[in-house]
Amino acid sequence: VGCARNPREKALLRLAGDAGLRASELATITWGDADLQGRRLKVRGKGGKLAPVALSTACRDALQALWIADGKPSRKVPIFGITRGRVHAIVVAACKRARIPSRGVHALRHRIGTELYRQTGDIYLVAQHLRHSNRGTATFYTKRASHGRLE
Repeated sequence: VGCARNPREKALLRLAGDAGLRASELATITWGDADLQGRRLKVRGKGGKLAPVALSTACRDALQALWIADGKPSRKVPIFGITRGRVHAIVVAACKRARIPSRGVHALRHRIGTELYRQTGDIYLVAQHLRHSNRGTATFYTKRASHGRLE
C-alpha cells in the first residue's frame, strides 16, 4: 500500500489486500455499498450474490480519505468506476513500483486468506471473509499456511 500514488490506488489496494475483493467486485462497487461507520461493504460476488464484507480500520480509513478526495460523491457513484482489466493493471503497477513480483489481484486475495488462516486457524472464518459458497474451497488456504511450516 505504501507504493500507492494517490487515495484511489491506496483504497483499491487495501480492499484487494485486506478485504480480499475480486477484481470484478472492485470494478462494480458504489459509494452506496459502503457503510464506513459500520466498517462494512456490500459486494456483488460470483453469481451476482450480494454479500457483506467486514472492513479493517485501514480499509475504512482509505475509503474515507478517497470519499473526501472525490468531493463526497453521492451513493450512486461507483467508488472506482474502472474495468476489471484496469484494476489488475493498477495492482501490477503498484507491485512493480514496490519491486515485488505480482501475480495480480487474485494473489492478494490468496494472501489475505492464507494470513487469516495462519492467525486464527479457523477455516470457516476464512471462508466467510472471502465469501466462498463452498467451505471446501477455503481449504486451499490451510495448505498454503501449512506449507511454510514444513520448510
